Amino acid sequence: MTVSSTQFRLLRKAKDPKFNIDDLEHYNLMLQAGFSDIQLCITDSRKNRILLIEDYVLPGVTNQGESVECLDCLFDDHHLLLAGFWNKIKILVKNRRFSIVPKELFVEENTKDYIGINAPLDDHQHECYHNTYKGLSFVNAFAVSNQVISFIDKTYKSKQIQYFHQSSSFIHGFNRYFAGKENTNVCLYLDRFVLHIAVFKKGKFRFYNQFPVKKFDDYIRYADYVVNELSINVTKDKFYVWGYLGSDSNHFKILRKKYPTLKFGERPSGLKLGYVFDEIPEHQYFDLLSFNFLSKKL
Repeated sequence: MTVSSTQFRLLRKAKDPKFNIDDLEHYNLMLQAGFSDIQLCITDSRKNRILLIEDYVLPGVTNQGESVECLDCLFDDHHLLLAGFWNKIKILVKNRRFSIVPKELFVEENTKDYIGINAPLDDHQHECYHNTYKGLSFVNAFAVSNQVISFIDKTYKSKQIQYFHQSSSFIHGFNRYFAGKENTNVCLYLDRFVLHIAVFKKGKFRFYNQFPVKKFDDYIRYADYVVNELSINVTKDKFYVWGYLGSDSNHFKILRKKYPTLKFGERPSGLKLGYVFDEIPEHQYFDLLSFNFLSKKL
């Protein structure tokens, strides 16, 4: 593959007029990188204000090497991404190579084995990480492609990079969202060809997993599986949906008919967003926005 045959494509961009190129040393750069898409978010660390959101797809990639090649092209073309003066740089990885492990059972030396339960690992192709979060009784073990790490290290040679997994952003974000709520809450996030499901009962985290989706019926099939396994009452328990669907879409109408209490979720609280972000529906980019609250200190 050559870069010319598989280009990145910008799907959405919103930029706050308060963005100031001279203030990069106070800004945090957050990149959420999947195999065939990437989102970026820039925030002012002094005010917790969102300044820029961009969403790209990398159409036609067939392997990690091609994906990184497209990222290289995107970075070279971008007027901000090659800057090295950021306050913090955080990478949120989107992949299936993760495992949620109860804290009391986690042994750091076994990190690779935990991840291998969900997806195969190659020592020459992946680096293993783990994150622990205050108030949540689990450790998230995950792997990052060495090709991605090498690319990021080459691009930001003088910065210490923090790596997280997308599942951590969802769980931590939903945990904040449902804090203090006593009923059972089912969270559906319709990503690109992936369904994320999380369940909170009486304000406590009970379940998270992600499922590959090829057709819309898969959303219903996987959601029903979780509903049945956890004895969820579809007429009484609360269902929320986030992600890439509209309120007038047939997909939303079908989901609402299946789960009568279903409604759109909102953005995570605690962030400042200017009027330019009003064009982005409240139920989109929950993972990217919740990423703002992920820290190694949690």
